[in-house]
Amino acid sequence: MRIRTGPNEIRCRTPAHLVLIRFAPQSRREIMLNGAQRSVLRAAAGSMEIMPASSDLFARWTTPKDSLLLALDHDPLARLAGIEPGTDDFEFHPPQPGTIDEKATFIAAMIKDEMDHGIYMNTAYFNALITVLKIHLLRGYSSLVPSGPSPDRGGLPPHSWRKVTDYIQANLAADLSIPHLAGLLGLSPSHFLRCFRQSCGRAPHQYVLEQRLALAEHLARTTRTPLAKVAEMAGFSSASHMTAMMRRLRNATPGALRREARQQHP
Repeated sequence: MRIRTGPNEIRCRTPAHLVLIRFAPQSRREIMLNGAQRSVLRAAAGSMEIMPASSDLFARWTTPKDSLLLALDHDPLARLAGIEPGTDDFEFHPPQPGTIDEKATFIAAMIKDEMDHGIYMNTAYFNALITVLKIHLLRGYSSLVPSGPSPDRGGLPPHSWRKVTDYIQANLAADLSIPHLAGLLGLSPSHFLRCFRQSCGRAPHQYVLEQRLALAEHLARTTRTPLAKVAEMAGFSSASHMTAMMRRLRNATPGALRREARQQHP
Protein backbone atom coordinates (compact mmCIF):
# COMPACT_ATOMS: atom_id res chain seq x y z
CA MET A 1 0.00 0.00 0.00
CA ARG A 2 1.01 3.62 -0.44
CA ILE A 3 1.65 5.34 2.88
CA ARG A 4 1.27 9.08 3.35
CA THR A 5 1.50 10.07 6.98
CA GLY A 6 2.84 12.80 9.22
CA PRO A 7 5.49 12.51 11.94
CA ASN A 8 5.07 9.37 14.03
CA GLU A 9 6.80 6.38 15.59
CA ILE A 10 6.07 2.66 15.79
CA ARG A 11 7.15 -0.31 17.88
CA CYS A 12 6.00 -3.75 16.78
CA ARG A 13 6.85 -7.34 15.95
CA THR A 14 6.67 -7.47 12.17
CA PRO A 15 3.85 -9.84 11.10
CA ALA A 16 5.37 -10.41 7.64
CA HIS A 17 8.41 -9.34 5.63
CA LEU A 18 8.00 -5.55 5.34
CA VAL A 19 9.50 -3.62 2.45
CA LEU A 20 9.50 0.19 2.48
CA ILE A 21 10.49 2.23 -0.58
CA ARG A 22 10.41 6.04 -0.31
CA PHE A 23 8.99 8.35 -2.95
CA ALA A 24 10.07 11.47 -1.02
CA PRO A 25 12.98 12.20 1.33
CA GLN A 26 12.73 12.27 5.11
CA SER A 27 14.98 14.74 6.90
CA ARG A 28 15.29 12.52 10.00
CA ARG A 29 14.61 8.81 10.22
CA GLU A 30 15.40 6.48 13.12
CA ILE A 31 15.21 2.72 12.80
CA MET A 32 16.27 -0.21 14.97
CA LEU A 33 15.79 -3.94 14.32
CA ASN A 34 15.98 -6.58 17.03
CA GLY A 35 17.73 -4.33 19.52
CA ALA A 36 20.73 -3.67 17.27
CA GLN A 37 22.36 -0.24 17.13
CA ARG A 38 19.83 2.44 16.27
CA SER A 39 20.43 4.10 12.90
CA VAL A 40 19.63 7.81 12.51
CA LEU A 41 19.74 9.18 8.98
CA ARG A 42 18.36 11.60 6.46
CA ALA A 43 16.60 9.18 4.15
CA ALA A 44 16.70 10.09 0.47
CA ALA A 45 13.97 9.49 -2.06
CA GLY A 46 14.52 6.03 -3.50
CA SER A 47 15.98 4.62 -0.29
CA MET A 48 14.68 1.27 0.83
CA GLU A 49 14.32 -0.76 4.01
CA ILE A 50 13.60 -4.47 4.47
CA MET A 51 12.31 -5.64 7.85
CA PRO A 52 12.22 -9.47 7.99
CA ALA A 53 9.19 -11.21 9.47
CA SER A 54 9.11 -11.57 13.29
CA SER A 55 11.63 -8.76 13.78
CA ASP A 56 11.34 -6.38 16.72
CA LEU A 57 11.01 -3.05 14.93
CA PHE A 58 11.32 0.49 16.20
CA ALA A 59 11.03 3.40 13.78
CA ARG A 60 10.51 7.14 14.21
CA TRP A 61 10.21 9.93 11.65
CA THR A 62 9.82 13.66 12.22
CA THR A 63 8.67 14.78 8.77
CA PRO A 64 5.83 13.57 6.51
CA LYS A 65 6.34 10.22 4.82
CA ASP A 66 5.34 9.22 1.27
CA SER A 67 6.30 5.65 0.49
CA LEU A 68 5.26 2.23 -0.73
CA LEU A 69 4.93 -0.35 2.05
CA LEU A 70 4.55 -4.02 1.17
CA ALA A 71 3.81 -6.82 3.64
CA LEU A 72 5.02 -10.07 2.08
CA ASP A 73 4.05 -13.42 3.63
CA HIS A 74 6.91 -15.89 3.90
CA ASP A 75 5.35 -19.02 2.38
CA PRO A 76 4.41 -17.52 -1.01
CA LEU A 77 7.89 -15.96 -1.20
CA ALA A 78 9.48 -19.31 -0.36
CA ARG A 79 7.53 -20.94 -3.19
CA LEU A 80 8.70 -18.15 -5.48
CA ALA A 81 12.27 -18.68 -4.27
CA GLY A 82 11.94 -22.30 -5.40
CA ILE A 83 11.94 -21.05 -8.97
CA GLU A 84 15.54 -19.99 -8.41
CA PRO A 85 18.17 -22.73 -8.79
CA GLY A 86 19.18 -24.74 -5.73
CA THR A 87 16.77 -23.60 -3.02
CA ASP A 88 13.19 -23.75 -1.86
CA ASP A 89 13.54 -21.41 1.13
CA PHE A 90 15.40 -18.23 2.04
CA GLU A 91 15.99 -15.52 4.59
CA PHE A 92 16.28 -11.80 3.96
CA HIS A 93 19.53 -9.90 4.52
CA PRO A 94 18.40 -6.27 5.06
CA PRO A 95 20.48 -3.64 3.23
CA GLN A 96 22.33 -0.85 5.00
CA PRO A 97 20.04 1.98 6.21
CA GLY A 98 19.77 4.60 3.49
CA THR A 99 20.49 2.18 0.64
CA ILE A 100 19.10 3.42 -2.66
CA ASP A 101 17.95 0.78 -5.13
CA GLU A 102 17.06 2.44 -8.43
CA LYS A 103 15.51 -0.69 -9.95
CA ALA A 104 13.29 -1.30 -6.90
CA THR A 105 12.30 2.39 -6.93
CA PHE A 106 11.38 2.18 -10.63
CA ILE A 107 9.20 -0.89 -10.05
CA ALA A 108 7.63 0.71 -6.96
CA ALA A 109 6.74 3.82 -9.00
CA MET A 110 5.00 1.60 -11.56
CA ILE A 111 3.07 -0.11 -8.75
CA LYS A 112 2.05 3.28 -7.35
CA ASP A 113 0.92 4.50 -10.76
CA GLU A 114 -1.25 1.41 -11.23
CA MET A 115 -2.76 1.80 -7.74
CA ASP A 116 -3.64 5.39 -8.62
CA HIS A 117 -6.08 4.03 -11.22
CA GLY A 118 -8.34 2.98 -8.33
CA ILE A 119 -11.27 0.85 -9.46
CA TYR A 120 -9.84 0.85 -13.00
CA MET A 121 -6.60 -0.82 -11.84
CA ASN A 122 -5.61 -3.85 -13.93
CA THR A 123 -5.24 -6.59 -11.30
CA ALA A 124 -3.21 -8.93 -13.51
CA TYR A 125 -0.73 -6.17 -14.36
CA PHE A 126 -0.54 -5.08 -10.71
CA ASN A 127 0.15 -8.63 -9.50
CA ALA A 128 2.81 -9.07 -12.18
CA LEU A 129 4.61 -5.94 -10.98
CA ILE A 130 4.48 -7.21 -7.38
CA THR A 131 6.00 -10.51 -8.54
CA VAL A 132 8.79 -8.72 -10.41
CA LEU A 133 9.61 -6.71 -7.28
CA LYS A 134 9.57 -9.85 -5.12
CA ILE A 135 12.03 -11.62 -7.43
CA HIS A 136 14.29 -8.55 -7.46
CA LEU A 137 14.31 -8.47 -3.64
CA LEU A 138 14.98 -12.21 -3.37
CA ARG A 139 17.85 -12.04 -5.82
CA GLY A 140 19.42 -8.96 -4.29
CA TYR A 141 18.78 -9.09 -0.54
CA SER A 142 18.32 -12.70 0.54
CA SER A 143 20.18 -15.95 1.07
CA LEU A 144 19.63 -16.67 -2.62
CA VAL A 145 22.67 -14.43 -3.11
CA PRO A 146 25.80 -16.65 -2.85
CA SER A 147 27.22 -16.48 0.68
CA GLY A 148 30.21 -14.26 1.19
CA PRO A 149 30.31 -10.95 -0.66
CA SER A 150 32.45 -10.97 -3.76
CA PRO A 151 35.05 -8.25 -4.33
CA ASP A 152 32.82 -6.82 -7.05
CA ARG A 153 29.75 -6.31 -4.84
CA GLY A 154 30.98 -6.34 -1.27
CA GLY A 155 30.55 -2.67 -0.41
CA LEU A 156 31.72 -1.17 2.87
CA PRO A 157 31.60 -3.28 6.05
CA PRO A 158 28.75 -2.21 8.38
CA HIS A 159 31.07 -0.48 10.88
CA SER A 160 32.78 1.47 8.08
CA TRP A 161 29.43 2.44 6.55
CA ARG A 162 28.22 3.75 9.93
CA LYS A 163 31.46 5.63 10.50
CA VAL A 164 31.43 7.45 7.18
CA THR A 165 27.68 8.19 7.09
CA ASP A 166 27.70 9.39 10.72
CA TYR A 167 30.59 11.69 9.80
CA ILE A 168 28.71 13.01 6.77
CA GLN A 169 25.58 13.71 8.84
CA ALA A 170 27.61 15.60 11.46
CA ASN A 171 29.69 17.60 8.98
CA LEU A 172 27.44 18.59 6.09
CA ALA A 173 28.86 22.13 6.11
CA ALA A 174 32.45 20.85 5.88
CA ASP A 175 34.71 19.42 3.17
CA LEU A 176 33.22 16.08 2.14
CA SER A 177 35.37 15.33 -0.86
CA ILE A 178 36.05 11.73 -1.83
CA PRO A 179 39.75 11.88 -0.81
CA HIS A 180 38.75 13.24 2.61
CA LEU A 181 36.06 10.61 3.21
CA ALA A 182 38.31 7.83 1.93
CA GLY A 183 40.99 8.97 4.36
CA LEU A 184 38.62 8.46 7.30
CA LEU A 185 38.56 4.74 6.47
CA GLY A 186 42.17 4.42 5.36
CA LEU A 187 41.14 3.60 1.78
CA SER A 188 42.30 4.89 -1.56
CA PRO A 189 39.81 7.26 -3.23
CA SER A 190 39.12 4.82 -6.07
CA HIS A 191 38.51 1.86 -3.73
CA PHE A 192 36.32 3.98 -1.44
CA LEU A 193 34.28 5.26 -4.38
CA ARG A 194 33.66 1.74 -5.65
CA CYS A 195 32.73 0.35 -2.22
CA PHE A 196 30.48 3.30 -1.35
CA ARG A 197 28.57 2.94 -4.61
CA GLN A 198 28.14 -0.79 -3.96
CA SER A 199 26.81 -0.08 -0.45
CA CYS A 200 24.07 2.40 -1.35
CA GLY A 201 23.70 2.46 -5.12
CA ARG A 202 24.94 6.04 -5.48
CA ALA A 203 28.24 7.85 -5.68
CA PRO A 204 29.35 9.72 -2.53
CA HIS A 205 28.71 13.16 -4.03
CA GLN A 206 25.12 12.15 -4.87
CA TYR A 207 24.57 10.82 -1.35
CA VAL A 208 26.05 13.96 0.21
CA LEU A 209 23.89 16.20 -1.98
CA GLU A 210 20.76 14.28 -0.94
CA GLN A 211 21.66 14.71 2.74
CA ARG A 212 22.37 18.43 2.27
CA LEU A 213 19.05 18.94 0.52
CA ALA A 214 17.22 17.01 3.24
CA LEU A 215 18.79 19.22 5.93
CA ALA A 216 18.03 22.39 3.97
CA GLU A 217 14.43 21.30 3.53
CA HIS A 218 14.10 20.54 7.24
CA LEU A 219 15.56 23.91 8.28
CA ALA A 220 13.46 25.81 5.75
CA ARG A 221 10.28 24.17 7.02
CA THR A 222 10.90 24.18 10.77
CA THR A 223 13.02 27.28 11.54
CA ARG A 224 13.15 31.00 10.78
CA THR A 225 16.87 30.87 10.06
CA PRO A 226 17.70 33.15 7.11
CA LEU A 227 18.00 31.13 3.92
CA ALA A 228 21.57 32.30 3.35
CA LYS A 229 22.45 30.80 6.74
CA VAL A 230 20.50 27.64 5.94
CA ALA A 231 22.59 27.26 2.78
CA GLU A 232 25.80 27.67 4.78
CA MET A 233 24.69 25.14 7.45
CA ALA A 234 23.75 22.61 4.78
CA GLY A 235 27.04 22.95 2.91
CA PHE A 236 25.93 24.93 -0.16
CA SER A 237 28.12 27.69 -1.57
CA SER A 238 25.22 30.18 -1.56
CA ALA A 239 21.47 30.47 -1.18
CA SER A 240 21.11 30.62 -4.95
CA HIS A 241 23.10 27.38 -5.32
CA MET A 242 20.86 25.70 -2.71
CA THR A 243 17.74 26.95 -4.47
CA ALA A 244 18.93 25.77 -7.87
CA MET A 245 19.76 22.27 -6.60
CA MET A 246 16.46 21.97 -4.74
CA ARG A 247 14.48 23.16 -7.76
CA ARG A 248 16.27 20.68 -10.04
CA LEU A 249 16.08 17.64 -7.75
CA ARG A 250 13.01 18.33 -5.59
CA ASN A 251 10.91 20.52 -7.89
CA ALA A 252 10.63 22.95 -4.97
CA THR A 253 12.47 25.91 -3.46
CA PRO A 254 13.40 26.71 0.16
CA GLY A 255 11.23 29.83 0.09
CA ALA A 256 8.20 27.93 -1.14
CA LEU A 257 8.69 25.22 1.49
CA ARG A 258 8.89 27.86 4.23
CA ARG A 259 5.73 29.61 3.03
CA GLU A 260 3.89 26.28 2.86
CA ALA A 261 4.98 25.39 6.41
CA ARG A 262 3.82 28.76 7.76
CA GLN A 263 0.43 28.33 6.11
CA GLN A 264 0.04 24.91 7.74
CA HIS A 265 1.29 26.10 11.15
CA PRO A 266 0.70 29.87 11.40
